[in-house]
Amino acid sequence: MIVYDGIQGYPKPGWSRFMHLWSNIDGPDGEQELLQFGDKIGLKAKWLQHKGGPLVHFDVKGSMIDKAIQAGARQLTKPGIKELLVRRYKQEGIARQAREG
Repeated sequence: MIVYDGIQGYPKPGWSRFMHLWSNIDGPDGEQELLQFGDKIGLKAKWLQHKGGPLVHFDVKGSMIDKAIQAGARQLTKPGIKELLVRRYKQEGIARQAREG
């Protein structure tokens, strides 16, 4: 499922509103889901940030916010986003320990 954090104002010219778009699925499957969703609403794959890591997401602004919501993105609360990120960082740490032996 594609989720987003709260829509925020941003003190940068031309970015009156923005949000982060995430997949609630961890790892490569979540990144693939995010890329497919992004393609569906007109986001370019090269705009994906932090590829391959626990913070993989799109920054979405302006009319793309409405497109993402209309395409089915669901809002997560701040505690929900925190839970998602904590889970990913824990998994990343476990994977790193396994790789390093």
